[in-house]
Amino acid sequence: DCQSRTPWHPHQRDSMNADEINRATTWLRDAEFVLVAGGAGMSAAAGLDYTDCELFAKHFPVMAKYGFRNFYNFIGYHGTHCPDGVTPWIPELRWGYLAAQCNLARYNWPVPHPVYSRTLDLAKSAPNYFVMSTNADGMFARSGFDPARIFNPQGDYGNLQCLGPCRSDAVWPSKPFIDAILPTIDADTQRCATEVVPMCQYCGGPMFFNVRGGNWFIEDVAKKETACQAWLQSSLGKRLVILEIGVGFNTPSVLRWPMEKLVAQNPQARLIRINAEHPESRFNLEDRFVGVATDALEAVTVLHQSLLGAPTTSG
Repeated sequence: DCQSRTPWHPHQRDSMNADEINRATTWLRDAEFVLVAGGAGMSAAAGLDYTDCELFAKHFPVMAKYGFRNFYNFIGYHGTHCPDGVTPWIPELRWGYLAAQCNLARYNWPVPHPVYSRTLDLAKSAPNYFVMSTNADGMFARSGFDPARIFNPQGDYGNLQCLGPCRSDAVWPSKPFIDAILPTIDADTQRCATEVVPMCQYCGGPMFFNVRGGNWFIEDVAKKETACQAWLQSSLGKRLVILEIGVGFNTPSVLRWPMEKLVAQNPQARLIRINAEHPESRFNLEDRFVGVATDALEAVTVLHQSLLGAPTTSG
């Protein structure tokens, strides 16, 4: 569960082959609609790799001493103690870490990274685009994608919610809570002050990020699912290209499998899947599918150069 760099996979290649480039470029050039489907591999390509132990230890050395190895360890963590078996996993420590991690990943990770800016150029080359992403880090919007055209079915670290939840509108922007916590964090223990631990403003109960972590999740706070479904409906029978980047098998029913199904059901749709480890499709989509077993930034850069010309150094 620990990577210090992107692992090499037996399917992975250094670059796209000529057939992949030609077909993908032609599809994007002719597209009326482009749907960008972004998974964890896309943010990993931008440097925010949740399995990277060195990255985690660099930013959170105290948490590493408590036995945590990487950012991914905290997803669904319900222990009473840290992995070291000694340090209590109390609210002050939990929020001392979560606030700092959210501040880093959601609000201060350097953007735009070329993998995002070049993907935006590819999306905007079509008359109409939309984004579906399982990433809760907000990197699409921070990189210049239109927030009205982004749907995050798994939620967003930009919001906190009541863990009850006590009511369906018990959701608030996370930044004011984060900003209140950060100055109180003890650098030696990672604990924050008790009085800044987020509590529901309606019932006084515990809070967490508005992300899909259980049946307590308050879904679609931004009301984007309806907009996304309407957009997909309008693409039926039209030349739709799905540019899927870094979507694996953590939650395949959210993006990976639905993308394949969209293409299987729409003869005009095409799927470009960029995934170094799992470029295959479970459906036989024949000549309407290109699976690219290449690093995300490399593939996006090659497509950008083929379709739009060489990107700038930063873009």
